[in-house]
Amino acid sequence: MKKFFIVLILTIPVLIFSQGTYVSVESEVYPFLDRMKTNGAIENYYSESLPLTRKKIAELLLSIWERREKLNATDRSFLNYYLTQFGFEAFGTLDRSESIFTDSDFDFFSDREKFLFAYVKEKEFSIFAKSYFFMRANYLDELKTNYKAGLGEIGGRIYGSFANVIGFEMDGRNGILKGDKAAALVDEDLRYNFKLFEKIESNFFDRAYGYISFEHPNITMKIGSDRQIIGYGSNKLILGDNSPNFNYVSLRLNYKSFLFDYTHGWLLGERYDVYDKLVGYITSVDPKYFVHHRISFSPFSNLRLGFGESVIYSRRGVDFAYLNPFNFYKSTEHSLQDRDNTLLYADVEYIPFQKIKLYSTLLIDDVDFGKLGSGWFGNQFALNVGVNIVNPLATIPLHFNIEYVRVEPYTYTHRIIDNNYSNYNYPLGSNLQPNSDRVIFAVNYFPSPKVNFTASTAYERHGKNYSINWETINVGGDLNLGRRTTDPEYVKFLDGKLERTLSIELKCFYEFIRNIKLHGKFRYEKIKSYENYNALIFSIGLISFI
Repeated sequence: MKKFFIVLILTIPVLIFSQGTYVSVESEVYPFLDRMKTNGAIENYYSESLPLTRKKIAELLLSIWERREKLNATDRSFLNYYLTQFGFEAFGTLDRSESIFTDSDFDFFSDREKFLFAYVKEKEFSIFAKSYFFMRANYLDELKTNYKAGLGEIGGRIYGSFANVIGFEMDGRNGILKGDKAAALVDEDLRYNFKLFEKIESNFFDRAYGYISFEHPNITMKIGSDRQIIGYGSNKLILGDNSPNFNYVSLRLNYKSFLFDYTHGWLLGERYDVYDKLVGYITSVDPKYFVHHRISFSPFSNLRLGFGESVIYSRRGVDFAYLNPFNFYKSTEHSLQDRDNTLLYADVEYIPFQKIKLYSTLLIDDVDFGKLGSGWFGNQFALNVGVNIVNPLATIPLHFNIEYVRVEPYTYTHRIIDNNYSNYNYPLGSNLQPNSDRVIFAVNYFPSPKVNFTASTAYERHGKNYSINWETINVGGDLNLGRRTTDPEYVKFLDGKLERTLSIELKCFYEFIRNIKLHGKFRYEKIKSYENYNALIFSIGLISFI
């Protein structure tokens, strides 16, 4: 295999075939690229805003190949694996792939990338189709009550390009649940699935993603719906994976190390069900919008700085002031009569030595510098600080991560509930509630691209709102409850009912056949508060993407 790739690189001109299609933020290629950046094998990978296009990832993989002498045997196996996965984008051929409907010699057990269908007309048109099959068994032991569930899901994905500049993707899936819904929620993205919770007896769920995009060497534009994440670490303060996907338009400009990102998204606000005697219940959901822009650059190869603004606005249609990517949104919000929720942030990534990466994000929701340190409710900040250590033992493929995150009271909230930093009442950033902090330690063992183990432990403190005589005492501990005029003006960090959570989690996967994986997850959670809570979670599943 190694000789094959050497001959391939030497005999084929290095030509990246643009598609304008994106790689899901869940892909394992991103942790690999992050390790390569920390190890010094690439310089132009920036992980603060994902996903990236298949073309960009192919460029990065070929850049790593040019420095392959810096890689150990394990990382070379990863590189070969991903050069197979992105073979068309890197080399313009389908030699490293096979499809069920177009290859008569299709080998289910081969190590090539597999498709249902693949067709390419050079510089004119390309289309790829993959099927999706998912099956999982979940077990939940919560407060000495057992819940069990089996889930199955089937679907498919079609993506491709026109003229190598217009990309498209459609991804649709349908699933069914047998058993307890409480156990189904081990898969956290089912929490907000509308069809699954439409009725008590519902056991059906579905998902859909899709977009159309334009790609130029220095410009990408996109319209659609898929998962986008912004920020560093496991607790991303700007945009994480804790809420439903939303539709958005985006623009990215890049030149060397300079990046400019812009997103305008359509969110779901408060839901109301109004009964009509003729047609039954009529559902109404308030519209709200997410706007974000960010610039980042590298003054030195091992240092990256970023600055950005995010806005949540509601109670009106799309505001053209926020459709302008090149605007100072904080000042714009003031000129629009101070009706919206604007956040500012700065982040940094620093690699002082090979194998060690430091990162941090400081988010400012609101601030009065004259009242800093006083406990005034309006001083609303969030901070995360972390370090990644890659391969500290040369012969053992390990990745260590330590991260601390803190969210001050009332951060992300707003006096107008439609303007809180959420989508369908789920947080857009970290899943950590306001008035909380968390420390995480994780170890990842990756002996090959087909085998992966992760163990992590986290300790969290949360000052919760509480009730006295049916009245809510608000200490800024709930994302969906901003400060009311009757609430105290001053509050201390972790005021309220203190809740402590200790969690231990083990995750692994094994790809025993190319594009078919076994997944396993074990989680223990213990919460100490005025009511103690213990939970044990276990799940095992099979996923196929051919």
